[in-house]
Amino acid sequence: MQTDRAVKTAPVVPREKPAVRQPAGVAVETVANTPLEVSLSTCGNPATLRDLMIQSNVGEAQPAFTLSTLELTKPGATLNLIGNARASVAEYLDFAAAWGKANNRPIFMGEFGAYGKADMDSRARWTQFVREETEKRQMTWGYWEFGAGFGVYDRSASVWITPLLNALLPK
Repeated sequence: MQTDRAVKTAPVVPREKPAVRQPAGVAVETVANTPLEVSLSTCGNPATLRDLMIQSNVGEAQPAFTLSTLELTKPGATLNLIGNARASVAEYLDFAAAWGKANNRPIFMGEFGAYGKADMDSRARWTQFVREETEKRQMTWGYWEFGAGFGVYDRSASVWITPLLNALLPK
């Protein structure tokens, strides 16, 4: 994660039952505009991740801050879709498709993708899911982006990233 100023926080994966005492989280102090990596396993049980709370880790109120970056990654393992992400994506696409139909306008859905820090299976699965859901609604799409953090092409090796290419353009 990255914040716009130094902040004392305690990221925590809350338990599903609100009546149960919540874990305290792990004390983290950010440095302004400097990326900080925090293992989800220190914040609670990442296997049950549905929400992530970033709470204050000091006794008094803190001035406002901006959380400019938050990447949920799990090296070497497949990430499940958080919460009910599939239903959320479908709901937003349904809304856009209905608006397009009601207003006789085509809908282009751009800038979807999966960041390169996630494992490749998760990236390909997410990319394929969003593409398929978009196409089911007769919407056109554009992938974000060609050859950087979300890229479908490895510029340094001059090769396509096959799982992402196949997720976008099935045979």
